[in-house]
Amino acid sequence: MPTLWHSWCTVQNTSNSPLLILANADWPVGAPALTLPHLSETLGRWRTQQRTAHSSRDLLSPAERWHAQALGWQLDVAAPVPWGAWYARQLDLTPEGSWALISPCHWDINMTGVRMDDPAQLRLSTEHSQALMAALQPFALEDGIALHWVSPTLWLAKGAVFDALVAPSPARMANAELSDHLPDVPQNAEATRLLRRLQNEAQMLFYDHPVHDQRAAQRLPAVNSIWYHGAGPWVAPAGPTRDCVCADILALSDHLVEAWQHADAWIGQQLALHPNADLVLCQSASSRLLSQRPSAWWRRLGQRRPKQWMDLLP
Repeated sequence: MPTLWHSWCTVQNTSNSPLLILANADWPVGAPALTLPHLSETLGRWRTQQRTAHSSRDLLSPAERWHAQALGWQLDVAAPVPWGAWYARQLDLTPEGSWALISPCHWDINMTGVRMDDPAQLRLSTEHSQALMAALQPFALEDGIALHWVSPTLWLAKGAVFDALVAPSPARMANAELSDHLPDVPQNAEATRLLRRLQNEAQMLFYDHPVHDQRAAQRLPAVNSIWYHGAGPWVAPAGPTRDCVCADILALSDHLVEAWQHADAWIGQQLALHPNADLVLCQSASSRLLSQRPSAWWRRLGQRRPKQWMDLLP
């Protein structure tokens, strides 16, 4: 089974009811039904506890928002979640200071504008990611930015230029127009200039890097830019934490049917380990929380039994 999505989702304190998060849980309208044994088996037990239409102001994708809440953060959707400082803590670095995350990514540049692919589709190996980060490191240091490798699509960065930077995550910006979301540090034109310059340098550097040709030979999308996100001063989570295990449909396979089959197997494995787990299915702008616990009586009014697993989607 392919490697699951561990880039930002980790397990916290043990609880009796862990949360399973499945990102990009889409199935095309009108597509033929697909038999998924584990999801089909649970149809009679799942109850919808919550359906959420996520705000267009949110800096995180719905799956990332659920993860932040599982960690105990209850922050405003327009406020930056300090993922950079959180990862610094995971690496035994002090979370104080100006931390952020940098994600290598693929931009689709055409006559209508610039769009970014979902990073889950990048298929970037550890070897290639580390080579690209090493190439960018000296340019980043010129701007006072120190880089630390976390995962293929996550590099931890520290530098004063990230003070007051507010930026959406790359998952939140997937397939969206980027022109209005390029790095902009309010009331700090110099920091904005440095961040955009490093972004431009990365684009030129990656184009001439051997990784570019190696990925082209493998018919993989070019890594042709970087995205800043996860900045913000460290804020200790205020709420209770919860076990959280994640997978992303787009990261499991390039073929949707195969991806859902892998996701179904993953759900089966997780339920075998955690029979009381809750499941949240996330799409680009909505989510549905499912539980085996009885839902509130007023939620059951008018609620129809799902006949197939597609009825569980947000």
